[in-house]
Amino acid sequence: MSGLSIELLTQERAIELWPQIAPLVEKSALGNVMTASDMDSQYVFNAVCTDEAVIFAGFEGSELATILGIQFSEANGHKCADIIALAGRRLTKFKQMFWTPILDWLKVNGVEYLDSYVPTERAMLYMNKFGFDKSCAHIRMSLGN
Repeated sequence: MSGLSIELLTQERAIELWPQIAPLVEKSALGNVMTASDMDSQYVFNAVCTDEAVIFAGFEGSELATILGIQFSEANGHKCADIIALAGRRLTKFKQMFWTPILDWLKVNGVEYLDSYVPTERAMLYMNKFGFDKSCAHIRMSLGN
């Protein structure tokens, strides 16, 4: 396999690759107890198709290896983004090669804050490996079903 490359997927390209992307999104959701019931692959697909989210895809040669889904929002007058999916092979290499350019891209596009809702045991990984600098507890009680 050749080196890792990145592509910011257009809607058309995301739809074309969706059969490969969906299992990675599901894997990401299953590993994230905070969002597993809320953000399945259909949610992410709809967000991408309505320009509410983008997907960065990492490729080893021509094979999809890693995905990073980012959804945009606004909170208290600030443009924000949330990581809604992060999964695949070679995550550390993906981070080393592309994390800074992705953050720069977010900044150029006016994003002031990047959030990720992760299980408590993953918070330190995001803080130590990806540079997140604040953490808070988000707790939820299911009242139905």
